Amino acid sequence: MISIKDKRPARLLKFFACVEKSGLSAKEYFATHQTPISVSQYFRLKKRFQEQGETGLFDQRHLGNARKLTDEQVQLLRGALAYNRHLSSGALQVELQRQWEIELDRSRIDQLRRQFDLTRVKPKTTRQETVEFAGIEIFSALAHHVGLLQHWNQTIQKRLQQIQYTALDDGLDAGDHVEARHRNGTFSPRYNRLADVRQMKFAAIADKRKGKDLSRLSLCQRTVENLSRKNLAVLLLPLVTNNGAIRSLDKPLGNALRYACGYNYKNATLYKYLRELKYLQVATD
Repeated sequence: MISIKDKRPARLLKFFACVEKSGLSAKEYFATHQTPISVSQYFRLKKRFQEQGETGLFDQRHLGNARKLTDEQVQLLRGALAYNRHLSSGALQVELQRQWEIELDRSRIDQLRRQFDLTRVKPKTTRQETVEFAGIEIFSALAHHVGLLQHWNQTIQKRLQQIQYTALDDGLDAGDHVEARHRNGTFSPRYNRLADVRQMKFAAIADKRKGKDLSRLSLCQRTVENLSRKNLAVLLLPLVTNNGAIRSLDKPLGNALRYACGYNYKNATLYKYLRELKYLQVATD
């Protein structure tokens, strides 16, 4: 009994003859007729027939036509995949080329992994915390050790207590120009247009303090921990800005405050803090 594989050369030769007798080009014939193979297969099989004869028309797919690996290499790859399951396909590709001169695409390595059920097992990553500006913590510890921050905090708290007692004695509780403020006490455009406010805008701190209710400063609502943290940030300004200028605090080097004092202060916050310290005249105590 003749198998279908044995009949394949005769059918292909008969088909080649039909195409040649039609008087049409191969592309025209394939466009107008129903064919058993594609036009690319036609040219490929015809070229093989011219080179090998009828032997080239047999179906040789069961022999592994374009197989690049021998059985020994397949077994070698199986062992390499089993003992290196943590490596990526790209890393295995480099190792196979370097050690055994086996050239394979990543897709072929992935295919072998699926075939052998040896998919990649990613190694467990250990989380490591990268701490920047680690050296700045030395200055923070030194400031706490010598008691500098404690002295600053006590001085500021003493001054705040004096101001609160003064405000109670003078009966100051609403602030100046209440009628020109918002309901919550904040400044309004009308307040900023007042003549005496505009005149005192660029005056010295000593002149601005006259008649000002210092008990309304935000410093009076700060906790001891908050004051200590801000005092430490002020102490470290020359280190995190290279020049001590507050305007340089928003640059990348200023992020070191997050590790030194626990909060990444920006220039606007510390500028307001120093401005209120000037109103308190803490430096004179």
